[in-house]
Amino acid sequence: MTAPLIHIGFHKTASTLLQRNLFLQEELGFHLPTKGRVGIHRAFITRFGLDPLPTDAVSEMQAEQKTASSKGGALVLSHERLSGYPASGGFDQGLIAERLKEAFPDGKIVMLIREQRQMIYSMYLQTITDGGTLSLARFLKRPEPILLRKPAFDLGYYEYDRVIAKYQSLFGPENVCVIAFEQFKRDTDTHARALVDFALGPEAASRYVDGCLDAPVNKARPLAFQALRRQLNRLIRNQLNENGLLPIPNEYIEYGFRKIMPVFEVLRPFDRVIKQRLKAHIAKACDGRYAESNRRLQDLTGLDLAALGYDT
Repeated sequence: MTAPLIHIGFHKTASTLLQRNLFLQEELGFHLPTKGRVGIHRAFITRFGLDPLPTDAVSEMQAEQKTASSKGGALVLSHERLSGYPASGGFDQGLIAERLKEAFPDGKIVMLIREQRQMIYSMYLQTITDGGTLSLARFLKRPEPILLRKPAFDLGYYEYDRVIAKYQSLFGPENVCVIAFEQFKRDTDTHARALVDFALGPEAASRYVDGCLDAPVNKARPLAFQALRRQLNRLIRNQLNENGLLPIPNEYIEYGFRKIMPVFEVLRPFDRVIKQRLKAHIAKACDGRYAESNRRLQDLTGLDLAALGYDT
């Protein structure tokens, strides 16, 4: 059978673009599971670390792999949650990797990485969209970090070499494709075509049409809007704010905020000041933090990270 392509993220590295504009192209040979991201989440993201793989969910996807392979294509499992969740420090990264290996031992893994300071900036804003209430200072440095009673964000989550080494040990280095987001953004077609080649071979890659990933997917929100959103999130009870008063699902809250967001476009001029303040705080927290990890990452992947702006 054709090996399935397993795209694990990371968050904020064009995952939505790939899911909507590349992996939907069945003419290239890609086939998404019938139950989509919900099915992937149900199969591999479990409540307890000792839970066995849910046989029914995994069996469905294994059957879909056979169907896709019979058509000369490959099943694509694409969900950035497979790389862990940043606000909880990726506590289940290793467990998810082992579950994927158990279900699809011949899988081909693809992940996109991003320079850590830029990644943390983007992901912090995403946690606000997800319902978070923490200031940047609180997000970066939780209280009592040594006790480890509860998963929380940790700068170590973005030491990419560790998760890449884990997947290479499980699936083999030849079956793990790592793309730097900076490269992908600079020359999207070249790297998308290489991804198709990795998953399906050169014949499929020759059918890739340049420009199919040009459409923007997620527009950055005004930072003043995000600042207000963080305060209003305090009223809403969710997994990122257990003390909120109103137990309203975040998807409903997000729908309402999307409706009023255009009003805040007039505050875009304040973005520069807010962004400078946030990025300065992140740069201070990351100073010297990732150089050693990035050097190991270069050895594992052959990527010239220094040329892409990573600290080495």
